[in-house]
Amino acid sequence: MSAVDDLLALVKRALAEVLAERGAERPPRRFLTVKTVSDELGVSERTVRRWVRTGALRTMPLGRQHRIERAELERFQRERSGGALAADIEEQAHRLLRLVPRGKE
Repeated sequence: MSAVDDLLALVKRALAEVLAERGAERPPRRFLTVKTVSDELGVSERTVRRWVRTGALRTMPLGRQHRIERAELERFQRERSGGALAADIEEQAHRLLRLVPRGKE
C-alpha cells in the first residue's frame, strides 16, 4: 500500500468512529449487489440479471465479483422512469399469471 492508501484508510476509520459516536447513520452503500438492487426496485434478481446481461444496467468488477454502482442504478432509474420499468414489471406479472392454472387466478 502506498502512503496515500494508508492515509485514506486512516481517514475512513476516523470518519466511521466520529459517525458512530454521534449516532449518525452510514451513508448508503456505493456498490450494490443484484439482491439489493432487486429489493430496492421491487423486481426479481432474475430481472436485474437480465438487465445486466442485455447491457441496460452496467456493472463494475469489484474483486472477483461484479457490483452495480449506486450512480449507475440512479441513471438506470431515470432512463426507465418513462414507463419502461412499469412495462417490465407488467411483463413479469403476465408471465407469472401464465403459470397459474386457470380458475385459480
